[in-house]
Amino acid sequence: MPFRARYKTPEQFSDSSVLLALLTPAALAPTLRAYPDVGAAFLIGLAILVYLHDLHLSKGWQIPVIGFLIGAAILFRRHYAYGAIAFFGAITLQAIISSIPTFRHNHRQAWRDLWIIGIRIGLVGVIAFLTMLLFGKPFLSRLVSINYGLLYASYEVSSKVVLNFIIANYGWIALILATLGYVLGMMKGLLSRPVALFLLLFGGISIIQWTLAVRQIGVHYTLHFTLPVVLGLAAFFWMTLSITRGMWRLSILAGGMTFIIANLLISLVPGQINPKLEPWVAYRYPPLYRSDYNEVVELVKNLRDSVLDNNPIYVVDSSGWMNYDLLIKAEQALYKDQKLNVLITPQIDSRDFYPLELLLKANTVIVSTPAQYHLYDPGEQKVVTMVYQAFKDNWKIAQDFTRLPEQFNLSDNVTLNVYRRVVPTSLETAVQTFAVMRDSIGRRPGGQPDWINLNPMISNPIFNNGDNAWVTNLDTNQLGQESAYSLLFADPAPASGKLSGTWEFLGKPCPGATLGIKMLDSAGQITFKNEFTLDQKKTLLPFELEFQGQGVDYLVYYIKPNFDNARGSCPFQLKWTLTK
Repeated sequence: MPFRARYKTPEQFSDSSVLLALLTPAALAPTLRAYPDVGAAFLIGLAILVYLHDLHLSKGWQIPVIGFLIGAAILFRRHYAYGAIAFFGAITLQAIISSIPTFRHNHRQAWRDLWIIGIRIGLVGVIAFLTMLLFGKPFLSRLVSINYGLLYASYEVSSKVVLNFIIANYGWIALILATLGYVLGMMKGLLSRPVALFLLLFGGISIIQWTLAVRQIGVHYTLHFTLPVVLGLAAFFWMTLSITRGMWRLSILAGGMTFIIANLLISLVPGQINPKLEPWVAYRYPPLYRSDYNEVVELVKNLRDSVLDNNPIYVVDSSGWMNYDLLIKAEQALYKDQKLNVLITPQIDSRDFYPLELLLKANTVIVSTPAQYHLYDPGEQKVVTMVYQAFKDNWKIAQDFTRLPEQFNLSDNVTLNVYRRVVPTSLETAVQTFAVMRDSIGRRPGGQPDWINLNPMISNPIFNNGDNAWVTNLDTNQLGQESAYSLLFADPAPASGKLSGTWEFLGKPCPGATLGIKMLDSAGQITFKNEFTLDQKKTLLPFELEFQGQGVDYLVYYIKPNFDNARGSCPFQLKWTLTK
């Protein structure tokens, strides 16, 4: 930022800004929490620096460099698309504001200037898009095809919570000093007003976006606002050097630097502070430390000793004290060989899926009391609550497991229990469990496929093959009984309709099979059943199954092989559509 002080240089200002960034908790905390977002923030910062070199973008090299940096920042971390919006919004508004004096005297010239800068801004956007297209084509495809707003809706909080979070991460004292740096610096003519205006616009647009549109909180998101705050603090200190003398200068600088260092220590060093002081200083991010470290070590050792290789482990918990990723990382840190098969369990309603399918696969279930959440609103983690409630209230599906005698005492009075499966879960119990889950969770989780596999031994993926159409590849030797391959339709079953498709052998025709469809009520009782026996002499076998329900039923589609003529491996492809 150009600094119009008689004795100070831009280089000195830049050096002091870097030092202040290193002393600002909100700038350090994301990296100390292992978030890579500082890389994207650095790219945005470089784009701003290049833009500030010439606010009219008249230097030929500026447009491609800025465009590349903006595109790279978005590829580095997706949410920096909001940083790009703030950047383009700020330079556009600045161009409009800067044209107002010219517009008063010469309309034609003002419109011409706006047209030129508009084209240059557009070219920057084109370069940013081409950068993403060249280096991140799959990223762009996902960006277009996935509604990330719906996918991460569970992370959204109120605008008031977001604004309070932003303020808390810097503290009122730092924000007041930064504001004084901008306001007094421009009033005294010590700061370049166009540059200061851009930074204020950039920070203001970022705050408006985050409080009104994004509405998510997280330590890594603070980097969207840190640059304007740090530069405001730097401006305050350089302004003090420029307009004060003697003891006043010494006192203000000494007091300011004492606060900056104390603010850093309060935020990053363990310990307690007076609650009345908390709003005035930065949010606290002390080093992560587990007082229950030995309990976690013992848990991993116990699981490795008692769980058979590859038996799936379902971790219900979703907090900093226990979650599936923590268990995976704990074993990796403690042992060179990984034996535990820890399932990637659902955590977030808007992003993940119903827990039933993985719960049916699980041989071991880990669940703590009280229930463990990590979102600001635990009501958006019903996929966690349902499994916790099932074991807390001893649902029928929980009765398929037995609680082991070992308990593990985690921090904050959290008690962890381990359950071991003793019998497979029946179709009746699976449907009963799903009925409660679907009714309690409400909206269908954002990552939930159309069909839920009720067979714990088969993991073949099911692919969408068009609207209400699906395809999967199987092998007859994977099937063992009527319920061996059963698929539960995730949405409410239609009152009536038909399921039709083709069974195609991928080699020579093999023993035939029976395809069936069942309608069940919320108690898991069959209300309708229809079957179709395939002709084993043909390679391509069409089928059609009509069904009639009562509008509140659950639809199960199953395959029953003909074991009388079983001859080992026999791969086949199954395609089907559901017509309502």
